[in-house]
Amino acid sequence: MNKETIKEFLKPDWRKLIITFLLLLIPHPYFTIYPPGGNLIHLSTFEQIFLLPSIVPSSTCVLFFGILLLTVIVCYLFSCFVVFVYNKFKTKK
Repeated sequence: MNKETIKEFLKPDWRKLIITFLLLLIPHPYFTIYPPGGNLIHLSTFEQIFLLPSIVPSSTCVLFFGILLLTVIVCYLFSCFVVFVYNKFKTKK
């Protein structure tokens, strides 16, 4: 892959942003809350942003936001891959 292909792969457009947004709405299994005496709860990324900082101790917030940032990056890279593959198959037909 040359520089132009990589730039096009990572360049944001409306399709990539929509796919990223939809992926962030999906609950992730590695962000689970185990309330005392209740059922376990899976949280979506948006719920993590607003709910978890209020219930996690401040010493773990750095780790939490690091994992959250990594989640957003992975979702965006996956959406870039999906759009890239779609464009490649669309042009071959």
